[in-house]
Amino acid sequence: MSLAQDRRTVDQNGHLRVPDCRISKATVNPYFGYEIPGSEAMGLNPNRVYYLYRDPQELRRAAETFDTVPLLNAHIPVTADAPAQDSIAGTVSNVRFESPYLVGDVTVWRQDAIDAINDNTQRELSCAYMYTPEWAPGVTGEGLRYDIIMRNLKGNHVALVSEGRAGPDVLVADGKPLAMKFKNFLEKLLATVGAPATPEQKLA
Repeated sequence: MSLAQDRRTVDQNGHLRVPDCRISKATVNPYFGYEIPGSEAMGLNPNRVYYLYRDPQELRRAAETFDTVPLLNAHIPVTADAPAQDSIAGTVSNVRFESPYLVGDVTVWRQDAIDAINDNTQRELSCAYMYTPEWAPGVTGEGLRYDIIMRNLKGNHVALVSEGRAGPDVLVADGKPLAMKFKNFLEKLLATVGAPATPEQKLA
């Protein structure tokens, strides 16, 4: 059974299957110091905003670590000892890097999660991963300044969220053009971090 006018399909068990979803992106995002692993050892201010770069080569190397990770309806760290069973909504497979995105095929098992995707209340995707922060201020090829590069990315899970840090173009896909309201997204981002954007970031 196919859902009209998009690439999503529902299988014989009622599970939603969506190929070619963007699950992460090589870009620069703001993080508070307290969110960064090893921040104390690095001497970071926990209340300052730092700009972290998901380098495309690091994201490419990490692709296989995201293959078959769970899809959750909330950001909860997942381990064998703490599987977060009540939050598992499906899985992500066939993960690969298609610049500048990490792309995977999403299968959603739970009807409440399927409903949240279909009514757009919880459609964006947000990856959770372990990484090593490297203090290495610089500027991307797109002109975005950063303080830290995320090294040695290792996937833990992918979460369905209402608004993901990677941006509104990282989401459960369909066949329609993306309405990516970047102006509103930037305003919400700046309100969250309380920091002005550079001209380059406004352009991006």
